Amino acid sequence: MPALRPGLGALLKADRDRFRAHMSRVQPRAEWLLLHPGFVAVAMFRLAERCDAAGWRRIARLLAALNHGLTGADLHPASRAGPGLLIPLPEAVHFEGLCGRDCTLHPQSSVAPWHRAAPGRPVLGDGVEVGFGALLLGPISVGDGAVIGPRCLIEQDVPAGAAALSLTVRTRGP
Repeated sequence: MPALRPGLGALLKADRDRFRAHMSRVQPRAEWLLLHPGFVAVAMFRLAERCDAAGWRRIARLLAALNHGLTGADLHPASRAGPGLLIPLPEAVHFEGLCGRDCTLHPQSSVAPWHRAAPGRPVLGDGVEVGFGALLLGPISVGDGAVIGPRCLIEQDVPAGAAALSLTVRTRGP
């Protein structure tokens, strides 16, 4: 039997809790809940994601375009993300793939297929952190708990618990 996806409310609650843990020392709660572009980007992505899953593609694209205009994050509505998605600063974040629980996407990171007609999208496991300016391209798999360093170009699978830390994508074991 396939696993059921959590409802929109449960996803937003998990995202809020993760964001609260990350931002609680920086800003008052009311301010980041309503105004912080990182949380707004994730909340709007969740709405677009749900519209896309329900077959409302045009509304999903409209929400994604609005999200991009307001926050700078390009989060494709056909992408899927588990609970606890964190985008601390959404400027120039591009996400068109799949990710598990508690993933973090830092500014100017890109998770996408080579091009729209290419088969397969990147798949990120649970607890993956994608560093500033990192590019994850093509039908690759990044294992649970992996860390992708800043400015890395990843075109091959990264095992669970590994850290891809250089521009040439050498991985260090768990």
